[in-house]
Amino acid sequence: SFMRGIFFFSAVLGYVSGILFRSFFIVPAEGLFTLCAIAGVLAILSTKMQKEKTILFVSLCVCLCTMSCGVWRTDISLRSFEDASLHEFSGESITLTGVVSAEPDRRDTSLLLTIDTITPSTGRVLVRAPRMLPVDYGDTVSVSGTLETPTSFEGDFGRVFHYREYLMVRGITHTLRTTEFAILDTEGGNRVLSVL
Repeated sequence: SFMRGIFFFSAVLGYVSGILFRSFFIVPAEGLFTLCAIAGVLAILSTKMQKEKTILFVSLCVCLCTMSCGVWRTDISLRSFEDASLHEFSGESITLTGVVSAEPDRRDTSLLLTIDTITPSTGRVLVRAPRMLPVDYGDTVSVSGTLETPTSFEGDFGRVFHYREYLMVRGITHTLRTTEFAILDTEGGNRVLSVL
């Protein structure tokens, strides 16, 4: 029905907005409480409104509730960073073996690879490699370089960009700029994604 579609759209919009917002900004517990409180007030007000306004108020209520869930979900992901098994190697020169788990992102001067590591420990690393490397999704590779923990930095307009949180939404806990790179196997990855 029409109303069900509106509520579903509101829920999806709220959840995604919560994830994106938490990726760039730190939200204290008081912020989540405030969102839930506003949603509760809107829910109460909606019982005393005309039908047209009730739909609007309930949609906003659903949006705020799912936004809180999105923020909370992202917080859980960020906390897992502290338990990342690669964390003990941060700042060290290391050789990693893993599988390219996303389509390579070829930039003007470099190639960005998302690698799910196998050895020396499991994790997900964003690797910056030479642009013209003939690597594809699903390849098993060996990369060497210094494993780094992402840090926040100031953007063009003076705002702080929380890079670690941004990457953690994708499950990435570390970055690495390659000094050595080797393709070990080309038969890995999800076969459906490989075809696509």
